[in-house]
Amino acid sequence: MRLLAMGLFALLVQSSEAEASRAEAQRIQKALAAYAGDVHGCYARALAPDMDAAGELLVRVTLGEGDQVARAEILKDQVGSPILAACLRERMLAWNLTGIGGAGTQVVFPLIFKATGPQRSVRLADVQSVPKAPEAGPGKLPRVLPLQTWLLLDEKSVGAKKAALAVVQLGPKAKLSAHKHPGCAEILYVLEGHGRLLVPGTEPEKLEVGTAVFLRAGTVHSIDDQSSQKPLRLLQAFVPPGPERVLRDRTQAAGTQVVRGTPPSAPPNSFRVAHESDREPLTIMSGKGKVWLLLEKATTGEDAAYLGVLEAQAGAAVQRHQHRGSAELLFVQKGRAKMTIAGQDTPAEDETAIYIPEDTDHAASFPEPTRAIQIYVPAGPEQRFKQPAAPAPAAPAKK
Repeated sequence: MRLLAMGLFALLVQSSEAEASRAEAQRIQKALAAYAGDVHGCYARALAPDMDAAGELLVRVTLGEGDQVARAEILKDQVGSPILAACLRERMLAWNLTGIGGAGTQVVFPLIFKATGPQRSVRLADVQSVPKAPEAGPGKLPRVLPLQTWLLLDEKSVGAKKAALAVVQLGPKAKLSAHKHPGCAEILYVLEGHGRLLVPGTEPEKLEVGTAVFLRAGTVHSIDDQSSQKPLRLLQAFVPPGPERVLRDRTQAAGTQVVRGTPPSAPPNSFRVAHESDREPLTIMSGKGKVWLLLEKATTGEDAAYLGVLEAQAGAAVQRHQHRGSAELLFVQKGRAKMTIAGQDTPAEDETAIYIPEDTDHAASFPEPTRAIQIYVPAGPEQRFKQPAAPAPAAPAKK
């Protein structure tokens, strides 16, 4: 039985009978080049929860009939990411390595994984929910759980220290029990569906697409989904981080306290709700963009954080700048942006979360219409949107 080994960028071919020919090595290289995207895609999934995931991973595949991979085994794993190992095994079973041997041929991949720089963005599609939804059977729709959370930005994924960002989903008619976060403020923005926010001693607040909520630390609240068919999906931020840690470690549940019995009425000004449909947008980006200021100090009464909505036309751009003392978190709902953060190109597309540390140079351009939720921690940089736009330079006089 021949043993074939391939590195990610270099190919080493060995045989128990004789060394493979250069032509054979080239055939293997060509056959496997088509699957490099699978390897990179699996690594992106591993990096989503842990920006420091790196090391060597040795995978051996065994070919079956028709050159189809019949088996994939992890021989060595220095990365230590179950997500990466499971993804590679799954993807490799769909590979067809034509022209490198018949049934029984084994191919060993020594894959070296190393991030090229600090991770600044995380795609929602690369994040595994907590809890993980069970696999849907053939011909069946994925099961919607009563509660699911996708942790996007925190200290382990992108180095965020001032805030954490997640997507939370309540299933149809599900209810999040009364609870509070004693050590941090919570920000919510409704991405999909409709429901209610319930705060003791106040009238229920309607939650619909475009609604933003600011809850001061320690405010008792509960949320329910009012639809019998569609889930309620929320963007959630904690300032400072804390309650999200339970998603990584079940013993770290101190950031959230479930409230039993009938809680007292909420103190005055314990929360604020803003609806995008009630606000007039400001024009920015030289007329090619709009911003809705939803949660700012004038609304919440404090400068712990800001939340707004950005819309950019195709061709809009934001010149290089930085925010003194304030970190920025973005969630691109739809569209695509070309961002540069501290000189590093950072992808930004549909349902991608982006982290920009405080005092860090960054710029953006938008090759297509884009909509994003923007958060500053602490608030402050959004005030520049209220300043009159600088007049466009006058055209030179004709001679």
